[in-house]
This record gives sequence, structure tokens and C-alpha cells, in this order.
Amino acid sequence: MGIKDNWSRAVKQVMNKNEQEQTAYEPEENAQSDGELLETLQQYLKEDDENCNTDGLTAMVQEDDEIILEKESSPVKEKDTFSLENIVELIDEEEPAPAVMPEEKSVSIISRDAVFRGDITIKGSIEIWGELHGNLTVDKDIFIYGTVVGDIAGNNIRLSGCRVWGNINATGAVTVDKDSVLVGEVRGESIEVYGKIRGNINVTGKATFVKEALLYGDVKAGALSLDEGSRICGRILTDDVEEIMTYFDEAPAE
Repeated sequence: MGIKDNWSRAVKQVMNKNEQEQTAYEPEENAQSDGELLETLQQYLKEDDENCNTDGLTAMVQEDDEIILEKESSPVKEKDTFSLENIVELIDEEEPAPAVMPEEKSVSIISRDAVFRGDITIKGSIEIWGELHGNLTVDKDIFIYGTVVGDIAGNNIRLSGCRVWGNINATGAVTVDKDSVLVGEVRGESIEVYGKIRGNINVTGKATFVKEALLYGDVKAGALSLDEGSRICGRILTDDVEEIMTYFDEAPAE
């Protein structure tokens, strides 16, 4: 006899007893007492113990006049609002803010002990402390503290304590400090000369020659400023002055 049949018999006896108590107050001769029913159920459980493990039985469900036995299952734990899965889902749902790239201020450097042979073309600014033997083309500023043998093109170009043999083409200002020597042509927007230049100068703006500045060549500029002590050997052409000849006895050092 199966466990389902045994439980059905026991339950039906309990149900019959309840019906009898509701319809008649006097118990029938064959009705079992509560103690006898409990003993009957325990007997059925003992008989079925060999065929079925009853530890997992927790409830009886009556459906379509049949008794369905269900095994106890672990309760389903509610989804934790702050579980790792939920956090990942929230991160995925949020639209990430666009990354803002910082403005690049890159400066390339040729170190003091370096010697570079060949042409250089870069984006950004450059500082030359060593030696460059080749042409240099930069879209931003150029700072020269060493030696360059070649043509130079960039925005603002500053020569500081250097030696340059080559032409300079600047979209901005050109500055030649008092310790620098330039041998070559200069084109740009403006120029300030403190040192020595052997070559012609052609600027659209102002050309300024500070005390002890020395030029051996022609000057063409929108405006001209000559400090006392500065010397020029060549022709000067500006918007205000057609031509002036200035001479000195000594040529600039190379």
C-alpha cells in the first residue's frame, strides 16, 4: 500500500469523524477516539518509513478529490535591492558622461647633450638645448638654447644664448637675445633684436633694435625702432621712411 493511499484513509477517517460530530452529538459505536486516530496515523507513517523519507513532507493539498504530497522546499529569498547583480544593472542603465580630454600642452625637448641629425616636423612646441642638424617645422612655438644648422619654421620663435645657421620663417614674433648669433634671413610678424644677425629682415609689423644689437643686412618693416647704441649696416625700408643707409666698421661675428 502506497503512502498516498495510507494518508487518504487516515484523512478520510478524520473527516468522517468531524462530519459525525456536526450532524449528531452522540458518537457512533465504530467511531475512533482522537487517541486512536493518532495511533493510526503513526502506524501508517511507520509502515511507509521503509519506502519514503517523510522528513521533507510539510503539507497536503486536496485537489480533484486527490491528495498531493509536496516536499518542503527552501524559501525563496527576496532579491536584495543592494545585491551585486542590481548594482551592475544600475551601472549599465546609467548613461556614462562623455570623457573630457584635457587640453594638451606638449613640449618636445632635445636635451643639452643630444645631437640630432635630420629634419623634424612636429605638432606642439619644442625646446632645443642640444644640437640639431636639419630643418625644423613646428605648428607652435620654438625655443632654441643650443645650436641649429638648418631652416626653422614655427609660430613664435625665440633664440636665447644660441647659434643658428639657417633661415627663420615665423607666423608670430621673433626674438633674438643679446647672447645669440643668427646667420640667415628672417621673416615674421615682428622682431626684437638684442644680439647679432647677418642676413636680411622682412617683417609686417615692428622691428625693434635694442642697445648693442647688430645687423649686417637689409630691414623691411611696418615700423622701426632703433635704440641708442644699436648698429645696422644695410638698407632700411619702412612705411614712413623710404630708405636710410647706415654703416659701421665692424661686421657681426658668426
